[in-house]
Amino acid sequence: VGFRSFRHFSSMLNPSIRVKYTSEIRHSENQQNPEFVVTAEDDPQNPVVSHSPSGCWRVILKRVLPMEDSRVNVSVSGRVRFGLAHPATVQ
Repeated sequence: VGFRSFRHFSSMLNPSIRVKYTSEIRHSENQQNPEFVVTAEDDPQNPVVSHSPSGCWRVILKRVLPMEDSRVNVSVSGRVRFGLAHPATVQ
């Protein structure tokens, strides 16, 4: 809880541009486990919230990547996208 990282990625509103995303681990008021939150700088009122880092980034990728079939599973490493696998973080 309290971890925060930043990365640039395609916008969920306009995938042709890149925006800064802020990833955070927050205390959840309703659950024992923390919540994972990713907020795009071009849409700060609509953060993506999940029980896992992969859950957040899966939602973002589904919104950014053009897919004919929305039932297709998207695989993503939330630990990598959140910055939790970075050597400076792992120490």
